[in-house]
Amino acid sequence: MVELSEVTKSFGDREIFSKVSLTISSGEVCGLVGLNGIGKSTLIRAILGLISVDSGSIKLFGSTFLYTPELYKSIGVILDSDGFSGNLNFFDNLSFYAQIRDISTAKLKSYIDNHWSHLSTKKEPIKTFSKGERMQCSIARAFLGEPKILLLDEPTVNLDFKGEEQLKSLVVKAKERGASILISSHSFSAISSMCDSYAHLSEAGLTKSLFSDSKVWVIKVTSGIQRAISIIESCDYSVKLVEDSTLIVNGVDEDGAPSLIRELVNGSIDVVQFYVKDSLSYLKEIHYESH
Repeated sequence: MVELSEVTKSFGDREIFSKVSLTISSGEVCGLVGLNGIGKSTLIRAILGLISVDSGSIKLFGSTFLYTPELYKSIGVILDSDGFSGNLNFFDNLSFYAQIRDISTAKLKSYIDNHWSHLSTKKEPIKTFSKGERMQCSIARAFLGEPKILLLDEPTVNLDFKGEEQLKSLVVKAKERGASILISSHSFSAISSMCDSYAHLSEAGLTKSLFSDSKVWVIKVTSGIQRAISIIESCDYSVKLVEDSTLIVNGVDEDGAPSLIRELVNGSIDVVQFYVKDSLSYLKEIHYESH
């Protein structure tokens, strides 16, 4: 339902990402992770059509995104700027967006009663809400009207435990009704329990993996990162740079590991660590900063 094919975006001379491809099927929850400044938020904005891309294609619902009002009614979004009127209370803000989506007052009240009664009882304007409450308002708007595509940029920021459980419940229900969901986060552990797959955005591009693809080799070197990447790729393995001197490699079995080590050593790469690890556990150890 969401399909990116070789999408490239630059701002001036700075390339944000190059030839990024990603498919999120109906009923799939995909987590988007990556280091600070790598372009996660930019990628989400490109999918939404808020910024243009230099090349490649973006398809939603099987067709190139035409950016029509009707199409936007089928998409739920959380971005860093929530877009609420600070002088209105929660109910009045959500009523405004319900009208835009052609959602009746009866359906809106039912939705609020089922999920957000604790916010609707607050008569104060939203500008007086805590950061956690503001995030809950954004979540409430994103899931309003049962959208078929959900693009959630850092939805767990400032949430307490109860707020996180509410988000998970809404994600599960959206998944069950066949929505395609992309969730970015600076904390992989905060979203991993909700996801079927994860997409890792790095300078090398974007690599998507299912949670069943659980084993990776971790390689730490002291120098020659780009040369090490070239050697690993020449051996037909997928490799990602996750820290200044750390690579994670997919597809290496125990028989192939000694051969790969020899290739790196012969290429004058100083390997200081080389070990196998569960990929999900490894990603949870890495603290990604938002962008």
